[in-house]
Amino acid sequence: MYAEFLNMLAEVRMGSEAVSPRSWKLLQSLERPVQWPVGIVPVELYTHVPLVVAANNKRLADLDGRQITYEAEDTYCETKLSRKTVLGLFKKIKPVASLSLKIGAKIVLIRNLHRDSPLVKGRFGYVRGFATKTLWMLRGCDLDQFSDEELKYVPPSTTDDYGEAIYPIVEFEPIGDFVAVPSVRGFVAGHIAGGNPGDWVSPFERE
Repeated sequence: MYAEFLNMLAEVRMGSEAVSPRSWKLLQSLERPVQWPVGIVPVELYTHVPLVVAANNKRLADLDGRQITYEAEDTYCETKLSRKTVLGLFKKIKPVASLSLKIGAKIVLIRNLHRDSPLVKGRFGYVRGFATKTLWMLRGCDLDQFSDEELKYVPPSTTDDYGEAIYPIVEFEPIGDFVAVPSVRGFVAGHIAGGNPGDWVSPFERE
């Protein structure tokens, strides 16, 4: 069986025309739904951004509860380029202009947050709730100090009744076996996440 499997792989490398009927039969025999362990979600790789957006939207739609949408605040300094040219550059950057989230949504950092921060590109976490900076500080920058009702509440907009911005609270997973890096809890604004307890991140801006 092992030799047949290696031979099949060698034929697949050569292209579909080189795959023998015997190898096709072996491939078809291996086709079956994958049973993933509880809590394990496979990583999906895509070649184009629209495919990534579609996959993310589907994952988000599968989550229960109401969603909240954050719109990017694009700003730029004085430059010799025309305004039209500058605004066109925003279309080529990775962060999206509009980001919808729900409680339980998975967040992945697309850049390092700070030089000395454990929040680095590729690290992921999950949205645990939503809060203003004021409420976050009142709770001692500690997710455990929030009540169940507070964490379950999804606001209808990104600001409260007093006009203060509301951000997602994201709990990040530990990195491997590094004892010095605990689960980090903080705020996230768009794709940009808060670091150690007490750290604060500016409003959602695409960089």
